[in-house]
Amino acid sequence: MDKDTQLKKKNGRTELLLLIMLFAAPVVGAWLIFNYTNIGKGDSNSYGELVEPPVAIPKIALYSLTKGAIEGELHGKWSLIYILPTKCEQACQQKITMLKQLKSSLVQNSDRLQLIVAYTTSADTFDGAGVPPDFNWGNVLILSYAKFYGLASKRDDFLKPDIGEFLLVDPAGNLMMRYNADSEGSGVLQDIKKLLRYSRAG
Repeated sequence: MDKDTQLKKKNGRTELLLLIMLFAAPVVGAWLIFNYTNIGKGDSNSYGELVEPPVAIPKIALYSLTKGAIEGELHGKWSLIYILPTKCEQACQQKITMLKQLKSSLVQNSDRLQLIVAYTTSADTFDGAGVPPDFNWGNVLILSYAKFYGLASKRDDFLKPDIGEFLLVDPAGNLMMRYNADSEGSGVLQDIKKLLRYSRAG
């Protein structure tokens, strides 16, 4: 084998290794965060329940009510998902407002987090869940709860999320944290700030 052929094979292996590292980086980073920080491990400032091991969710298209079109997907950013009740009344609407305030509180990192509500009706498209027509959805995106759970439940031990729960998904599409319906926004915010500080993904 001549030197040119050897060099080409070496360069090819190097490029392949770099590609593998590029795609694995978010997952590895998340693993390091949850194994070498105190998020989800009894920290008094942490409200979430760690999903271990994380549940990989394939790409799902996200719909924007404000723009009336597909706007992004469940990969590429940190995603905070709120499981809507069938009818989203005042308390539910306040939760959505809280999510928007939480995102704004991230200031320069706000673009790294996308807010999503998962509708639970059996309709093919979101029917509003009883939310007043003049409700300000802002940059909140929509996905189908049935589709999300259908993809997530491929892992046998994955427990079905309850109505009102919050789910945190990393930029690689791994469901990593669950928050019950009574979780305080301040606690969720602290967890997310830690994640964004320790990880450059998203």
